[in-house]
Amino acid sequence: MSLARFARGRGVLAQVHATPAFAGTAAVARARTRLGEDRYRFWTNNCEHFVQWALNGTPRSSQVERWVRGWRRTWSRLAWAVPLPR
Repeated sequence: MSLARFARGRGVLAQVHATPAFAGTAAVARARTRLGEDRYRFWTNNCEHFVQWALNGTPRSSQVERWVRGWRRTWSRLAWAVPLPR
């Protein structure tokens, strides 16, 4: 399948990984070992986790990490803004 067909007219973001632990055919071989896997979880096993695992051996999602940091900052501000009962 071509990238254009996969994207169906939507934008695609590609990240360059300067020094992946597994590159080219090694990364593809790793990815293929998980074909058919049915354990998608937004927080812990999404597509970005999968790609990071295939390239570097560690499942991570910078998108999830950014969201969690923002949520923590917001929660912290709200916690300080709410007056404590007397």
